[in-house]
Amino acid sequence: MSDPRDNPIFRVLTHPYTERVRVWMPYPLVLGIVTTVFAIPGGFIVYAVTGNAESGILIPFVCAAAVMGLSEVIALSGWISGYRPFVARWDSLHADRALALETGVRAAAEKRGFNIVWAKPRVGFVGVCGMEHEDRPAVLAPAQSPLRLSLLISSSRGAGCRVVVKLDVRTLVVWDTGEKARVTALGRDLLGESGDSREPVKT
Repeated sequence: MSDPRDNPIFRVLTHPYTERVRVWMPYPLVLGIVTTVFAIPGGFIVYAVTGNAESGILIPFVCAAAVMGLSEVIALSGWISGYRPFVARWDSLHADRALALETGVRAAAEKRGFNIVWAKPRVGFVGVCGMEHEDRPAVLAPAQSPLRLSLLISSSRGAGCRVVVKLDVRTLVVWDTGEKARVTALGRDLLGESGDSREPVKT
């Protein structure tokens, strides 16, 4: 039996660059873009067999629309049930304080088993954990859901830096059965273990 991780779509969805983009891009849109790319060869095949250029062009976009529509319905269901990612934000932090927070949260995350897949000093990092469950059944228990942790540093409107920490379920939450409680508790634990006692302006 082949390893699902050898699947090219799986590799794209778990690529470090994709993880970085998924911090701010909605998952349904990511799935739609990936579906479009992988459906393009199918469109060429349809055109080669039928000679119908319109069908060949439409195939990738129809597939993408179907995938995006279904995943958006699932994401909306999770939102209605109350699921939200854990988010903490600091405004106007001194650059050295922002770097210390980045270093502390990253160290705490690595102790908790997060694998850092992208990092740039004074810019931030992205880490994942629970990836061993990605090839398991489609519906996972809250404690098994793969997670993505990000900390990004940007310039604030005033003096200093803005730091945003986000802990989210990597996959789609069909219905909140404990996922929100898990990411909230873990997010607060990571901040507490980072060694920085400054309270965020938003959680």
